[in-house]
Amino acid sequence: MKRFFFLALTLALSVSVFAQDKMLSSKQLMTGSLYPRSNMRGLQFVGSTNQVAYIQDTVLYMGQPGKCKAVLGLSQINKAIAAAGMDNLAYIPSLEFVNAKEVRFSANGKVMQYNLSKKTLVCIANYPVDKEARSHDVEQNGFKTAYTMGNNLYVFNGVDASMAVTNEADQDIVCGQSVHRNEFGIDKGTFWSPKGNLLAFYRMDQSSPITPW
Repeated sequence: MKRFFFLALTLALSVSVFAQDKMLSSKQLMTGSLYPRSNMRGLQFVGSTNQVAYIQDTVLYMGQPGKCKAVLGLSQINKAIAAAGMDNLAYIPSLEFVNAKEVRFSANGKVMQYNLSKKTLVCIANYPVDKEARSHDVEQNGFKTAYTMGNNLYVFNGVDASMAVTNEADQDIVCGQSVHRNEFGIDKGTFWSPKGNLLAFYRMDQSSPITPW
């Protein structure tokens, strides 16, 4: 409960909320034009601590809610990436805290781990970068990657080989992608188990016509 309160407090401090005493139009409600805006993303707890972290513009902030400080910038990440012989990034990718000192992210076909204290970068796994590959989902134990090509789902072993999970010839049957319009806050179609040994995925059959009421 305490961690939830801290996270809610950080959200409250990062956006502004306002009210109006006039009737709202359906267009305003549907387009979200009146909802609070923020360029903050990736809000999360730092490991098992009560500290939080988030990305704003090209900087990672970390600390107690309302007292977060800049700990990592895009230029620092690019410096480490360039030293490893890879292309620079245009923005800070989604980060996952391994612990209070290390973050993990995926870019340039690599799963990388950056040490905030030592400012060092280590490549720990690979993922497919084929231009047809979409919806990459890396599990954080063996670093296997679920991804889609066309309407089918594949898994890359993190080193050098892929296997087909589905083999649907009918293009109206779509596997591994979020269904319809990302309903209920779901924005992907694959879900790794905590141990990374099982993979659940959506299989959407669009071939049947909708029956009217």
